[in-house]
Amino acid sequence: MIVPFFGDQPFWGAMVSKAKAGAHEAIPYKKLDAEKLAEGIKQCLTDEARKNAEEIAQSIAAEGDGAENAVKSFHRSLPFAGKRSMRCSILEDRVAVWQMKSSNLRLSALAADILVEQKKVSWKELRLLRHYEWNDFDGPGEPISGAGGALIKTGAGIARGVGMVPTSVAKNLKKREEREKKKKERADRKEQKRLLKEAAKGKNVPGGAHDSARPSGPRHTSTNNTLESVQSAEEEALAHELAGEFGDAFLESGGALASMPLDLGLAIGQGFHNAPRLYGDASVRKPIRITGMHSGSRAAGQELFYGIYDGWTGLVTQPMHGWQDGTSKHGKFTGLGIGCARGIGGFVLKDISAIITPPFFLAQGVRKEITKRMGGPGTTFFIRRAHIVQGQKDMQALREYDQAHKSANVADTERTVNEGWKIMKEAWEVKKKHERQHGGRIRGRLSMSKEEKVWEDNGALENVNATRRAIQAHNEGMDIEKVFSQRRKEMRIAEQPRASAMDQPEEYEHSSSVAPNGQTMGRKEMHHQSMQGNREQKGGNEAGPADTGAIDASGECEGTRAQAEKQSLGSDTAVESPGEDISSSRVGGGGVGRMQKATKEMEGGWGPNADHQHTPKQAMAG
Repeated sequence: MIVPFFGDQPFWGAMVSKAKAGAHEAIPYKKLDAEKLAEGIKQCLTDEARKNAEEIAQSIAAEGDGAENAVKSFHRSLPFAGKRSMRCSILEDRVAVWQMKSSNLRLSALAADILVEQKKVSWKELRLLRHYEWNDFDGPGEPISGAGGALIKTGAGIARGVGMVPTSVAKNLKKREEREKKKKERADRKEQKRLLKEAAKGKNVPGGAHDSARPSGPRHTSTNNTLESVQSAEEEALAHELAGEFGDAFLESGGALASMPLDLGLAIGQGFHNAPRLYGDASVRKPIRITGMHSGSRAAGQELFYGIYDGWTGLVTQPMHGWQDGTSKHGKFTGLGIGCARGIGGFVLKDISAIITPPFFLAQGVRKEITKRMGGPGTTFFIRRAHIVQGQKDMQALREYDQAHKSANVADTERTVNEGWKIMKEAWEVKKKHERQHGGRIRGRLSMSKEEKVWEDNGALENVNATRRAIQAHNEGMDIEKVFSQRRKEMRIAEQPRASAMDQPEEYEHSSSVAPNGQTMGRKEMHHQSMQGNREQKGGNEAGPADTGAIDASGECEGTRAQAEKQSLGSDTAVESPGEDISSSRVGGGGVGRMQKATKEMEGGWGPNADHQHTPKQAMAG
């Protein structure tokens, strides 16, 4: 029997009552009396309540460990393959934290440390890689509350700076008094110990005959001078502390006052930007999160362009959408009128936002850039330094492991990184050659950028294995579209929806009947997907001779298409398990290796690049 009085207790009490696994009603404490309590206890003791409670207990036990399921679900949702892969392009069992400027090369902390150590890249050529950017605040809903909020923020900053001075001074004085009291107590204890030692040696204590006969003039003068100097030093320290408190207060109040124009203008501009949402305009764009000069200028440019564009086009699109949303003749005309009003309102508000907001976005970018370069937790400098230290610690951990286990992880990892770097350099040479062949300078660069975009969209630059396959096909004069087609299929498989952690019967690392995305597929479903993959090849392996090998995810060839169909259609297992052959169990390994036969990869299987997840521990290493 649940008697709720706080938090989520009413909700869970209602759930227990609804399931009849206890008392049929969750009664708050204020409404509880002896009669209701007795009735609830009787209901808890019935066979029905016992049976329902046992069923709930069994269902909870069947779900497994809740924390483990939450971690599995989170891990399965991470993008470990595809266009937004979090993996290092070279050491694919590690998370990428760097990206090389003007390229798609993503590097983990360990890979970057090795390349910098070998002087192949410098830290200046690497920028922080942010896999996702979240804008947690879109600004005020309209300009009036935005302006009011900015003024309140400024006033609070000024008041906090000036108003906290008396409190800070009082705290400092109190701390000083406590320190002085403790210091005096320590001095008294020390003096007491000295007197006890002198008494133990048979000497007279101060005030005796011998003591009165001693010359005291010079001694008293020296003591007075010492006391005066100590007093003077304490007064100077107190004055210094008070000056520091007043200086900090002045800086905080002055900073709040100085930033008021920017905060006020930014709040008003964002208010005009968001105001059309008040009357149901769904075309308001989500603003860019400003983290520095680059994002600030990008946000300013988009606000200027899209503010004017959306304002003018809304005069047509809003009435049109209002007409289309109507289900009857009267509803269509009503929607048309509402759409016209929305279009006119958006035309005014969005154009005003496009005019007044961009300068404040630029200024906000400058302020964020200055803040980033000042250092401290959360700033770019701090995060860059943390990742550099992380790479050094990862390398030190490898060395210590090699010493303890007599292994060669450091040498293997360095070899893997060097091989990956060589492949990426070949890709860049192909890019430069393409630029020279298509006119160089402006024309060649435009053509090269277009070609690079094609490679990127088709996943050929996602990792070293995919790049090797594309370069090999390019250098040998093969049809590179075959490689692109295979990569598109792998990325499509990797980006399929994940199964629920509680619905998945087994982990995909330990079961050949569970795909890397957690989905379980039967033989018929696998055959259907295999045939669909064949149709999407559009002349891929089907166009070649019967003895042409299928290219697997590591760039090698194995088997024939006829064998592939035979194995794919005759196999009782839906997919091969990526966990069956993991070659990257060592830290910094070169990838998964050949986890499945190439025949199943080409016929709709789950290639290692399709969802290159390894095991959760290996995938999040580093």
